[in-house]
Amino acid sequence: MVGREKVKDDREDVHQLFVYDDTDTKEEEARYDLKQRFDDKLYKLDAREAIYLAGMQNLDDAEEILREWGQDF
Repeated sequence: MVGREKVKDDREDVHQLFVYDDTDTKEEEARYDLKQRFDDKLYKLDAREAIYLAGMQNLDDAEEILREWGQDF
């Protein structure tokens, strides 16, 4: 999957997210940390999608965050 000419190859769907300031900060920090693990050879788009998928694989964590935001009122 990573063997491609452009980072957007094979990615046809666009997901636009509007996030809180603290989420934006945490996303930047997470991308930086991941990039360090790959010797700075990591595209922002790849890191963001991997983080997105990791959240989908950990729905209990997502549920906890939603409850913190008052979703279970």
